[in-house]
Amino acid sequence: MNFWFVSQTAEPLPGIDKGQRIMRLGLLGQQLINLGHQVTWWTSEFKHSTKTHRYGAHKSVDTSSGWQFELIKGLGYRNNFSYRRVQHNRDLAKKFARFARDKPSPDLILAPLPAPEVTAAASHFGVENRIPVVVDIRDLWPQAIIELFPKILQPVGRMLLSGMEKQVRYSCRKASSIVAMSSEFVEWGAMKAARNRRDTDRVFRHAYTSTENTTQIKSKYLSEVQKKICGHFVIVFIGTHGASVDADPVIHCARRFELNQSPIAWIMVGDGPSHHQWREKAKDIKSMYWTGRVGKQGIQEALSMADVGLVPYKTTENLRLGVPNKIGEYLSAGLPLLNGLAGSVANLVEQHKVGVNYHHSSVENLEQAIYELKQNPIRKKSMQVSAERLFYEQFEAGRVYKEFAHHLEKMARCGA
Repeated sequence: MNFWFVSQTAEPLPGIDKGQRIMRLGLLGQQLINLGHQVTWWTSEFKHSTKTHRYGAHKSVDTSSGWQFELIKGLGYRNNFSYRRVQHNRDLAKKFARFARDKPSPDLILAPLPAPEVTAAASHFGVENRIPVVVDIRDLWPQAIIELFPKILQPVGRMLLSGMEKQVRYSCRKASSIVAMSSEFVEWGAMKAARNRRDTDRVFRHAYTSTENTTQIKSKYLSEVQKKICGHFVIVFIGTHGASVDADPVIHCARRFELNQSPIAWIMVGDGPSHHQWREKAKDIKSMYWTGRVGKQGIQEALSMADVGLVPYKTTENLRLGVPNKIGEYLSAGLPLLNGLAGSVANLVEQHKVGVNYHHSSVENLEQAIYELKQNPIRKKSMQVSAERLFYEQFEAGRVYKEFAHHLEKMARCGA
């Protein structure tokens, strides 16, 4: 069978973006290819993570691993939260609708959400050509964007993004199946479709491969960090340094521990629009190490050095109902979670005993959560065992994406 993925620009592309950790679509697509199917990934040639153009032109690419890519020339944008990004997504949607007409139709289209413009274009193409479409809800757009506005301006944001809301409702209504990484996201999609949840609506976690061997020569910076943090209790954060993270309590907490001469170390992995601002606020804290953006191997090195994984996100509606990508990544290394989120993740932590919850804005809560884990190694070890078990039950890529691939096969056989 022939499958199309039609998405925005966020994930690394297998065989093209060298050294990057392959994520949801890449791992799922490889499962389908291994099952003997053809997979074509339609997306932009603009690379979201680095804000650079891969080619600067429309390019069709076939890789040695069996992937086919249709990389559409993108407008590009400098800031994630900008009108230019909206224009970029609109342009991508229009060009997909135009170029797709000239290609043999697939047996099924997988359309992740966001971006609503692109998802709606894929859904419309499916309806016109009687092709089943599966909508994979990854973020609650436009709600996730509206929550970034000051509260007083959120009604204005809702009005400005009303077109996105219509596109989301259309895509969910026309979908043969709604899938997501949490049950709450699936329910949200069914609500947008104005229907009850169906048997064809499924939960597939954002899964990862188990942490690979990290005995290779470490990067020079991380090697130096490892020497300095020997004997410390190490907390790692891996993610985008942006508005969804409540970083101030983390920085204040780190400063407190350092003033008390507690052997706590913080490894802050990643980059983003708030990166330099955070580093400036924390410039006096010697126990905080900032790696910047690292590749797949760097992430594995940082995970291997840590005792716990930090989840310092603000509890927006989007994150309350969802399960951020980092959860599976931390669990893949057997790390207990220091979780600041209420909702789905907090329930997961409590139910499976894989960490400690704290309130994301409370320095005192975070400090107490760290003490709970640091001073009770037996409890921490139990959480590590539980984290490894939960990973293999719900977040291990081989299992999750094999089931996901079989679901897409079934939906393709059923037709639109």
